[in-house]
Amino acid sequence: MTAAAPEFLSPPVVETVLGLQFDPLPKFTTAHLGAFWKELGSEWPTVVDAPPLRQEIERFGNEQIWQEIGAMQFQLINKPQMRIQVRHAANDRMVQLQNGRLLFNWLGAAGGGYARYQNIKPQFTEMVQRLTAFLATHKLGEAKQNQWEITYVNHLPQGTVWNTSEDWNGVFTAPVVLPPPGEGLSLDTFSAAWHYEIKPERGRLHVELQPARTSSPDESGKDILQFRLTARGGIDSKKGYDLISGLGLGHQTIVTSFRQLTSQRARAFWEEQL
Repeated sequence: MTAAAPEFLSPPVVETVLGLQFDPLPKFTTAHLGAFWKELGSEWPTVVDAPPLRQEIERFGNEQIWQEIGAMQFQLINKPQMRIQVRHAANDRMVQLQNGRLLFNWLGAAGGGYARYQNIKPQFTEMVQRLTAFLATHKLGEAKQNQWEITYVNHLPQGTVWNTSEDWNGVFTAPVVLPPPGEGLSLDTFSAAWHYEIKPERGRLHVELQPARTSSPDESGKDILQFRLTARGGIDSKKGYDLISGLGLGHQTIVTSFRQLTSQRARAFWEEQL
């Protein structure tokens, strides 16, 4: 994608996540998670435990895996797994770490201005460097990078670009919900997901849309449409696919797709700069 990234004065994005996935390290334990947190220093005072995320690999062609409807996923592990979520003192950033994943979140709910990708990326790459140094210091081995990831979470509150469920289709360039299938029926709720290849087999764009009720301090109790776009792709030095170029591709894919998927009326509300 070569089109210029769209600009908005009032974008609906409330969270941006940049991520690195690497092959789990045999010597990495839950104790190392606490040690890494301590090395972040006093600017990162708050930590909580969270369930681990499974390894995600985007596959294509003969390697692509089609999951059967209703199939359950099992993972055999030899030792307990854990993820930590560490928040910055300003509550506008979060670092998440587990054996095999490093994520850096910008959190818009803290009330600050929108942090653009160009400002978030250096902070993320610094965390990657700090993790690399930590692994070397503790002789845990080198993290073999296998996938990049970037996510934009958008909240579309009721009373902005929509008022009732009948307005939902008008937020996008094509209908996203089916009409009532018969008399005496009205739409209650829905959820939808679409998945697109980033050609040629560079990655995949995952688009998710669902109604929700937020509990964040600045939007407490508001009904919203949550519009999430995630781009992921492989890291392969033999093909020249590295972390930074992958994140750049994912960012361009997401922001361009956001514009192509949303209606002109909605973009005008977010004050698109043409």
